[in-house]
Order: sequence, then structure tokens, then C-alpha cells
Amino acid sequence: MNAHSLQNNLNINTHEVLDSLPLATALLSPTGDILFANRFFASGFDVSVEQMYLQNLAQFSEACFQVFSQNVLRFRQGLSVEPFEYQVFGRYYWVMLKPNYSDNGEVQSILLCCSDISNLMHKQIQFEASHLELRRISEKDHLTGLSNRRVFDLKLKHYLYGMTQHTISELTLLLIDIDNFKQMNDLYGQNLGDNVLKALARTLFNVSPIEVAHHIYRIGGEEFAILLPNFSLQQGCEQAEVYRSSVEILGQHFRGQILHELSISVGVVNTQEFMFARSFYELADQALYCAKKGLKNSVYYSTHTECYSYPKQQRCHESCL
Repeated sequence: MNAHSLQNNLNINTHEVLDSLPLATALLSPTGDILFANRFFASGFDVSVEQMYLQNLAQFSEACFQVFSQNVLRFRQGLSVEPFEYQVFGRYYWVMLKPNYSDNGEVQSILLCCSDISNLMHKQIQFEASHLELRRISEKDHLTGLSNRRVFDLKLKHYLYGMTQHTISELTLLLIDIDNFKQMNDLYGQNLGDNVLKALARTLFNVSPIEVAHHIYRIGGEEFAILLPNFSLQQGCEQAEVYRSSVEILGQHFRGQILHELSISVGVVNTQEFMFARSFYELADQALYCAKKGLKNSVYYSTHTECYSYPKQQRCHESCL
């Protein structure tokens, strides 16, 4: 049966019902010829109803025609088609297709109904964007732009769990503290202290390997943490020394603004020593304590029983363990 014959067989009451629906509605032949379209359907393609009459859907949108043809094939195979979301010409639609079968089971025509859900989708997109922005804000330190303590705690647990699943071989943690920062703030004011924190964050980021740059965290005050997945203790100590020496160079920028040298102390621990989150962190903190109580501007690493300076391998004599 051709398109003209199908059109002539439509009852006038069917036209009236379809035209009165508050949905974009059309009746199409299996080959995509438009047997009927109401004004909402036509306006979606920016044409009149008269311009669509007995024309093929492909003339108005090849993409729509391809989707329609794929679903006609499903109907011919005796399969159903669930309502689906579809975007065309910048609008979002909830699309429903209902096939009409002849007595011998052939697809005779397809009723297509589209509900414009653009406003709903735009609100959903805005909501999701707002949610992502709020999440981003909640995970960032507003001063330095680094991830905050909350993210650090989650990542630390994630990597330690990864050790049990063998997704990473080992993990090294660096804890970094700015030497004499409280005195600096008291003497020179918070503005200078904030500038030091921001400059330090940039330096840590800039001298980090690519795979490490996004594992730097400000975990409170003048304290920072860096997670080094798949780094050995030796590699972690070497990277800690890169940070320490880089901050020494950064200190030249602040000469004339502060009387003492800008420096950091670093505590290092590796999962080969301990891999439970709390004890793992405490070992790094103990190594940092040794560095702070010693000469400062230094790197110390922790084992089960002792802390040692790097690279001199001098044992910490503080009762920190």
C-alpha cells in the first residue's frame, strides 16, 4: 500500500484527534513518508504542516530518518521500542513510537509522539552543573586551588585499598610543613603568609612529575601532603628532596620581605613499612616531627622503629616513635 492510499484511508476523526494532541505528533509510513503531522511536529522542523504533507522525513532531518528507520526494523523483527530521549535542532524530546500492523503482521504505519522536554533537560543540566561546581568548591582549598584534606583522606583510603587489590604496587606519602610559618605570619602579616602558601603550592605543582601533579593536597594551615602511587621509599625521598631544594630557590623571591630563609621540612613513609591508613599517616607525621625538631629544611623518612634523615641516613634522636 503506497503513501497516498494510506493517507486516503485515514478517517477524518483521526486527523482531528491527532491535531488536538498537545504533543508533536505524526503518522509515518514504514519508509518514512509523512502521512500526517500536526502543527507542533511541523514547528519542530521550522516548516508548516502543508510543507510536510507526504514528504519524506529524510528531507527534514537525515539523522531523525536514520533513527526512525532503525526502529522500524525492530518493529519488523517483532521487537518493541521503549520510549527514548532524543535531541534535534537544540531541543530535547521524549519520543514514543507505536506501530500499526496489517492483518498479515506487516508494519503498515507508525504513530510518532514527541513530548518537548527541553525546559526540563535544561534545568537538569543546570542542576548537574551547579552540583559539580559545589562539589568542586567543596573539594578545593580556596587559597591555593589544591585539593583539600577531605579529598586527601578519601584518596589515601582509595590507594591503600588499591594495594590490597593489587591495582598499585606500593604507595609513598610525603607530609610537608613550612618552617617557622607561624612566626612569619605574626611578624609580617597574613597577606604575606597567604602569598607564601600560594607560591609554595605553585612550586610543588610545577616540579612534580605529570602523574603526581594532581595528588598534591593542602591539609591544613601550612601543611601539605603528596601521594606518590607506585613510588618506592627511595623514589619518594628523591622527590621530597626536589621539593625541598625547589622551595629554597623560591625563597629568593621573598628576600627583602622576610628576614629568615624560606624552607620546608618533609616526612616520608612507604607502604612497605606500614599500610593501615591511620598508622601509615602517623609514621609520616613522625618523620615530619623529626625534621621539624632537627635542623628543619630537611627530609626524614620513617621505618617501623626509626626515623632517618635523607640523604645522610642519620638517625633521629628525638623520642618520636
